[in-house]
Amino acid sequence: MDTYRHPPGDLPRYLYRVQYRGNTGLYNKTSGLKARDTTTQFARIRATQLFKDAVADHFDWSSRRPTPFITFFSVEQHAERWALCLEKWGRSEPDEDDWFILTIDTSTLTDVHFFKLSTLVDRFGLGSRIGSKVQESHKRGAYICLHGIPARATDPGKTKISGNGRGGGVWGGFGSFAAHSGALFGELSLNLKDWCCDVNYFSFCQINFTLKIHFLFQPQKHSSFTSFTMTPPPPTTSLSFTSWNDDKPATIILLHGGFTCRLEFALILPHLSDFHLLVPDLPLHSASRHIKPGTTDHSAQHVAQLIRSHAHGGKAHVVGVSMGGYIAQCLALDQPDLVLSLFVTGAAPPSGARLFMAQWPGLTYYTMKMMVGWVPSWLYQWQASLLGLKLDIELIEEMKGNITWEVVHDMFPWILEFGLDDVRRLEVRTLHVAGAKGDDVGMVVRTAEALRSRRTDRGGGWPEDGSGGFMLREGVHGWDMQFPELFAGGVRAWVEGEKLPGEFERL
Repeated sequence: MDTYRHPPGDLPRYLYRVQYRGNTGLYNKTSGLKARDTTTQFARIRATQLFKDAVADHFDWSSRRPTPFITFFSVEQHAERWALCLEKWGRSEPDEDDWFILTIDTSTLTDVHFFKLSTLVDRFGLGSRIGSKVQESHKRGAYICLHGIPARATDPGKTKISGNGRGGGVWGGFGSFAAHSGALFGELSLNLKDWCCDVNYFSFCQINFTLKIHFLFQPQKHSSFTSFTMTPPPPTTSLSFTSWNDDKPATIILLHGGFTCRLEFALILPHLSDFHLLVPDLPLHSASRHIKPGTTDHSAQHVAQLIRSHAHGGKAHVVGVSMGGYIAQCLALDQPDLVLSLFVTGAAPPSGARLFMAQWPGLTYYTMKMMVGWVPSWLYQWQASLLGLKLDIELIEEMKGNITWEVVHDMFPWILEFGLDDVRRLEVRTLHVAGAKGDDVGMVVRTAEALRSRRTDRGGGWPEDGSGGFMLREGVHGWDMQFPELFAGGVRAWVEGEKLPGEFERL
């Protein structure tokens, strides 16, 4: 059924399969992964109806007929949640040796037919034939393939899944901190009303309750920060990105914050149609999740490669939010020749509560899991809307998949060492913005002073080029998703050397 086949070039690089004894796919290290029915074809009369019925049967738990399909998830954390749901609903009991997640590398599978479940449900109107549990857990980001996957594309390394009472699962991770010396143990009381989701540097939602956690956390360890030597990564590990308005002369690259993805800028893109736009997923995030590590300097290497390869003239105006802002500054410190200007928000040297969170990444990880990863997407969307944030469900689903220990572990070491002396070393035109309701305005004032105190190579004062700090009085930390048109207007004015919109107050 080529009409419904998902284009091979648009598949996620990795797919994830929940594999356990008795499910619909048979796995062997030698032969690979096979459906229980490997003979059915859909090339006859009434093929469309037969295909539709076969898809419905595949997701009908009461059916005992073997099907020619195997199900996959595009996000590993979704697969883990599905495995735990299966146990909760009594579909299967995890076994020490037979319950695991299998990773599929799709980059060489041009001959395998994949279908995206959401497309099939919408095209065939299968909502009434697929159970609500399956629709909720599978429809967004789930794929099925016909007949099987060859062994060459399956990762033999198995990720074990542990359910309730097995020392693992979602809460089992706390135990991993106990093995580290120098850890901090105690009872933590957090009033999450003011900063519950600022742990990922985004004041997304406001929840008025107090959370008590018995915790065991290891402080973030980091090495000294001096300067960076960046070598371009191999072309085979290029960032996944979208390119817009290729016919426009000036390039702007937009770097998203931690745990989000390029969808963060979806409402901003229409307001920057006069510019060529590059919008990547950064390492360890969404479509670039396979690129490791996700450290700030390594991420900056990939952004540099993207600018060299795809920006007009090999240079770009770099816009960064939160984590993306630190990556932008890291890039400008090492390779200022690639950067026409910097526009960063929520990326001043860390201080206060934000410094504390960076020093204790375990706290950040589990708070993000509790506030975003383990709540329904619609609830988080509603909570965010109370602050005026416009978050699409698809973005929230991507965020859930991006909240991983790797991201938290890799994000903070460079940020912890970034200080005002490094701001003074920036050799490009730079604008720092603070959302007054989520960022440390006082630190941005000091950052603005550091920018003004810069010296040229000859020892003279830095020329007046508009560099400095600005405050958005009504802005939260992630105000690009709160006021997307204003954000685009600020970027446009900065890039064109025009006066910033009136809502920008100079510090």
